[in-house]
Amino acid sequence: MLQLLFRKWWVVLFQGILLIILSIYIFQNPVEVLAGISLWFGLLVLAAGALGIIGWLAADRPEREGMSPRLFLFVVRHALLRKPRVENAP
Repeated sequence: MLQLLFRKWWVVLFQGILLIILSIYIFQNPVEVLAGISLWFGLLVLAAGALGIIGWLAADRPEREGMSPRLFLFVVRHALLRKPRVENAP
């Protein structure tokens, strides 16, 4: 394994250079990076919840017995991911 790394040293060098460039970008634009990470995390949670509901609907009746809390958690997650409406106070 170590010999393979020494033969492909340029891959490790290229990866290191890319990571340095990425870290400079992250330190220069932390708000945009955090917004992107939050977006992807929200999409992953939404997809996991939707797949959980599809799995619950596809399961046989005896298997659905313990899955009702998962449906509740999906609804709560979806409610938390919604963008709240802020109205101007008079």
